[in-house]
Amino acid sequence: MSLMKSFLEQSCFLDTHHEMLKLDDAVTVKGSPGFSAATDAANLDKAIKTKGVDEPTIIDILTKRNNAERQQIKAAFQQATGKSLEDALKKALSGKLEEVCLALLKTPAQFDAHELKYATKGLGTDRKST
Repeated sequence: MSLMKSFLEQSCFLDTHHEMLKLDDAVTVKGSPGFSAATDAANLDKAIKTKGVDEPTIIDILTKRNNAERQQIKAAFQQATGKSLEDALKKALSGKLEEVCLALLKTPAQFDAHELKYATKGLGTDRKST
């Protein structure tokens, strides 16, 4: 439970350490100073390969980057390792942490489409046969 609490506290959505910029009723997270997609990708690869998986490092990297930066990290990870970051995280993580980390790697459009599909799954299948 404390791991999930730590995750939520560090999340860009709840974190007060990031500067927020309000634009037309939308809030966006500014880019991280000194950001390097290659460095983050290498650190994620190391955290995934560590015996027992270094979950705090994975959480720290994914929650302290905005979506555009996470997309760059995905591409850098693919280029450096030859495998997708999503597949690596699926093998390394499980449960709700896996679900949240994979959601953070989606673009806003991909996330919205996934959530709509999940929300409507099973609609129209409760008909009683007569």
